[in-house]
Amino acid sequence: HDIGIMLEFDDTVDAEFSAFLRNVHVVNLQNSARDVRMFFHQAFVIADGRSNTDTAQYLPDVNAILHYRGRRAFIVSATNDAGEFFDQSTVGLFGIEGREGTYKDAEDGELSGCVVEHGRVDSTLRFKLDIAPHSSARLHYWITCGTSTREALYIHKQLLGQGVHRRLRHLLPW
Repeated sequence: HDIGIMLEFDDTVDAEFSAFLRNVHVVNLQNSARDVRMFFHQAFVIADGRSNTDTAQYLPDVNAILHYRGRRAFIVSATNDAGEFFDQSTVGLFGIEGREGTYKDAEDGELSGCVVEHGRVDSTLRFKLDIAPHSSARLHYWITCGTSTREALYIHKQLLGQGVHRRLRHLLPW
Protein backbone atom coordinates (compact mmCIF):
# COMPACT_ATOMS: atom_id res chain seq x y z
CA HIS A 1 0.00 0.00 0.00
CA ASP A 2 2.79 2.44 0.90
CA ILE A 3 4.39 2.26 -2.56
CA GLY A 4 1.10 2.39 -4.48
CA ILE A 5 1.46 -0.98 -6.21
CA MET A 6 -0.90 -3.92 -5.80
CA LEU A 7 0.13 -7.44 -6.84
CA GLU A 8 -2.41 -10.22 -7.39
CA PHE A 9 -1.16 -13.77 -7.91
CA ASP A 10 -3.05 -16.71 -9.39
CA ASP A 11 -1.05 -19.94 -9.23
CA THR A 12 -1.86 -23.42 -10.42
CA VAL A 13 -0.21 -26.70 -11.28
CA ASP A 14 -1.15 -28.13 -14.66
CA ALA A 15 -0.92 -31.90 -14.14
CA GLU A 16 -1.65 -32.58 -17.81
CA PHE A 17 1.43 -30.60 -18.86
CA SER A 18 3.68 -31.09 -15.79
CA ALA A 19 3.89 -27.34 -15.33
CA PHE A 20 3.52 -24.67 -12.68
CA LEU A 21 1.71 -21.57 -14.00
CA ARG A 22 1.50 -18.14 -12.37
CA ASN A 23 -0.50 -15.11 -13.45
CA VAL A 24 0.64 -11.82 -11.89
CA HIS A 25 -1.61 -8.77 -12.09
CA VAL A 26 0.42 -5.60 -11.36
CA VAL A 27 -1.79 -2.61 -10.54
CA ASN A 28 -0.57 1.00 -10.32
CA LEU A 29 -2.67 2.68 -7.60
CA GLN A 30 -1.08 6.11 -8.00
CA ASN A 31 -1.96 9.17 -10.09
CA SER A 32 1.32 9.06 -12.00
CA ALA A 33 2.93 6.66 -14.46
CA ARG A 34 5.25 4.09 -12.88
CA ASP A 35 8.39 2.23 -13.90
CA VAL A 36 7.90 -1.18 -12.26
CA ARG A 37 10.49 -3.95 -12.43
CA MET A 38 9.24 -7.43 -11.64
CA PHE A 39 11.73 -10.22 -10.93
CA PHE A 40 11.19 -13.99 -10.84
CA HIS A 41 13.89 -15.96 -9.02
CA GLN A 42 14.47 -19.73 -9.24
CA ALA A 43 16.80 -21.73 -6.99
CA PHE A 44 16.28 -25.43 -7.62
CA VAL A 45 18.20 -28.08 -5.72
CA ILE A 46 17.85 -31.01 -8.07
CA ALA A 47 18.27 -34.58 -6.77
CA ASP A 48 21.05 -34.91 -4.18
CA GLY A 49 21.28 -31.52 -2.45
CA ARG A 50 24.77 -32.28 -1.09
CA SER A 51 26.26 -32.26 -4.58
CA ASN A 52 26.75 -29.04 -6.55
CA THR A 53 26.49 -30.35 -10.10
CA ASP A 54 23.39 -28.69 -11.55
CA THR A 55 23.49 -26.56 -14.70
CA ALA A 56 21.48 -23.49 -15.64
CA GLN A 57 21.60 -21.80 -19.03
CA TYR A 58 19.72 -19.24 -21.06
CA LEU A 59 18.17 -20.65 -24.25
CA PRO A 60 17.73 -17.68 -26.63
CA ASP A 61 15.96 -19.73 -29.32
CA VAL A 62 13.04 -20.46 -26.96
CA ASN A 63 13.28 -17.43 -24.64
CA ALA A 64 13.74 -19.52 -21.53
CA ILE A 65 16.13 -20.62 -18.81
CA LEU A 66 16.95 -24.32 -18.54
CA HIS A 67 17.88 -25.88 -15.18
CA TYR A 68 18.92 -29.52 -15.35
CA ARG A 69 20.79 -32.37 -13.78
CA GLY A 70 20.70 -35.97 -14.94
CA ARG A 71 17.12 -37.05 -15.65
CA ARG A 72 15.51 -33.87 -14.33
CA ALA A 73 14.95 -30.72 -16.38
CA PHE A 74 13.06 -27.50 -15.72
CA ILE A 75 12.27 -24.78 -18.25
CA VAL A 76 11.44 -21.33 -16.85
CA SER A 77 9.94 -18.50 -18.87
CA ALA A 78 7.48 -15.61 -18.77
CA THR A 79 5.50 -13.33 -21.09
CA ASN A 80 3.20 -10.37 -20.79
CA ASP A 81 -0.31 -10.20 -22.27
CA ALA A 82 1.13 -9.02 -25.60
CA GLY A 83 3.24 -12.19 -25.80
CA GLU A 84 6.53 -10.35 -25.19
CA PHE A 85 9.09 -12.29 -23.20
CA PHE A 86 11.08 -11.09 -20.18
CA ASP A 87 13.59 -8.38 -21.09
CA GLN A 88 16.55 -9.49 -18.93
CA SER A 89 17.82 -12.65 -17.29
CA THR A 90 20.85 -14.05 -15.53
CA VAL A 91 22.09 -17.32 -14.11
CA GLY A 92 24.63 -17.77 -11.34
CA LEU A 93 25.75 -19.60 -8.22
CA PHE A 94 24.12 -19.56 -4.80
CA GLY A 95 25.04 -20.96 -1.42
CA ILE A 96 28.63 -21.78 -2.45
CA GLU A 97 31.85 -19.83 -2.91
CA GLY A 98 30.34 -16.97 -0.90
CA ARG A 99 27.64 -16.39 -3.52
CA GLU A 100 24.16 -15.49 -2.27
CA GLY A 101 22.30 -15.87 -5.55
CA THR A 102 21.19 -13.95 -8.61
CA TYR A 103 18.43 -12.24 -6.64
CA LYS A 104 21.25 -10.03 -5.26
CA ASP A 105 22.06 -9.02 -8.86
CA ALA A 106 18.49 -7.68 -9.13
CA GLU A 107 18.82 -5.20 -6.27
CA ASP A 108 19.85 -2.35 -8.59
CA GLY A 109 16.99 -3.12 -11.02
CA GLU A 110 19.28 -4.55 -13.71
CA LEU A 111 20.57 -8.07 -14.34
CA SER A 112 24.09 -8.94 -15.50
CA GLY A 113 23.02 -11.36 -18.25
CA CYS A 114 25.23 -14.35 -17.45
CA VAL A 115 24.04 -17.15 -19.77
CA VAL A 116 25.41 -20.37 -18.24
CA GLU A 117 26.67 -21.67 -14.90
CA HIS A 118 27.49 -25.05 -13.39
CA GLY A 119 27.37 -26.02 -9.72
CA ARG A 120 24.71 -24.97 -7.24
CA VAL A 121 22.88 -22.65 -9.62
CA ASP A 122 19.97 -20.24 -9.62
CA SER A 123 18.43 -17.82 -12.12
CA THR A 124 16.40 -14.63 -12.26
CA LEU A 125 14.10 -13.18 -14.97
CA ARG A 126 13.08 -9.51 -15.21
CA PHE A 127 10.21 -7.55 -16.72
CA LYS A 128 10.38 -3.77 -16.98
CA LEU A 129 6.84 -2.40 -16.97
CA ASP A 130 5.74 1.16 -17.70
CA ILE A 131 2.28 1.38 -16.15
CA ALA A 132 0.01 4.39 -16.67
CA PRO A 133 -1.81 5.97 -13.71
CA HIS A 134 -4.54 3.71 -12.27
CA SER A 135 -3.75 1.04 -14.86
CA SER A 136 -2.36 -2.46 -14.74
CA ALA A 137 -0.32 -5.09 -16.54
CA ARG A 138 -0.36 -8.88 -16.48
CA LEU A 139 2.57 -11.25 -16.54
CA HIS A 140 2.44 -15.00 -17.10
CA TYR A 141 5.25 -17.08 -15.58
CA TRP A 142 5.73 -20.83 -15.84
CA ILE A 143 8.01 -23.72 -15.02
CA THR A 144 7.77 -26.89 -17.09
CA CYS A 145 9.22 -30.17 -15.83
CA GLY A 146 10.47 -33.28 -17.54
CA THR A 147 12.73 -36.28 -17.21
CA SER A 148 14.77 -34.82 -20.08
CA THR A 149 15.50 -31.43 -21.58
CA ARG A 150 13.58 -32.52 -24.66
CA GLU A 151 10.43 -33.30 -22.64
CA ALA A 152 10.56 -30.04 -20.66
CA LEU A 153 11.06 -28.06 -23.91
CA TYR A 154 8.16 -29.89 -25.57
CA ILE A 155 5.84 -28.87 -22.72
CA HIS A 156 7.16 -25.29 -22.89
CA LYS A 157 6.36 -25.15 -26.62
CA GLN A 158 2.90 -26.66 -26.04
CA LEU A 159 2.12 -23.94 -23.48
CA LEU A 160 3.29 -21.24 -25.88
CA GLY A 161 1.28 -22.74 -28.73
CA GLN A 162 -1.93 -22.87 -26.71
CA GLY A 163 -1.26 -19.56 -25.03
CA VAL A 164 -0.34 -19.46 -21.36
CA HIS A 165 -3.17 -17.03 -20.59
CA ARG A 166 -5.69 -19.37 -22.26
CA ARG A 167 -4.29 -22.32 -20.34
CA LEU A 168 -4.59 -20.40 -17.07
CA ARG A 169 -8.21 -19.50 -17.90
CA HIS A 170 -8.91 -23.20 -18.50
CA LEU A 171 -7.43 -24.20 -15.15
CA LEU A 172 -8.41 -21.31 -12.85
CA PRO A 173 -11.97 -20.27 -11.93
CA TRP A 174 -11.71 -16.53 -12.80
